[in-house]
Amino acid sequence: MRSGRLLAVTTAGLLAGLVATGSSAQDAGTIQGAWTVVSAERNAKPAADVTEHRLTFSGDTFNIQHEGRTLYRGTYSVDTSRKPAQIDFLHDEGTVKGKT
Repeated sequence: MRSGRLLAVTTAGLLAGLVATGSSAQDAGTIQGAWTVVSAERNAKPAADVTEHRLTFSGDTFNIQHEGRTLYRGTYSVDTSRKPAQIDFLHDEGTVKGKT
C-alpha cells in the first residue's frame, strides 16, 4: 500500500497538468517520457527515500527505477474526468506485482 500512495504523490504534479489542459494521458507529449522525482511527501511529511526515482511513461506502460534498477513496471490509465485527476498503475513487476 505504501508504494501506491508514493506513486500517487509522485504523479500528482503530472496529473495537475493534465487537468489544466483537459488532455488524456495518451495524448502525445502529455506525460510521455522520463520524469525524475525531486521531492515527495508521504502522510504530509517529506519522503526523501524516493528522491531521484525515475518514472518513465511510454505508450500505456510505466517503469520506475532507482539507481538503474527497476523497482516497478506495468501499465497505467488516467481518468482526467475525476477531480482531482486519478492515475491507476497495474503492476507487472516488483514487490506489488499483480496489484493496482
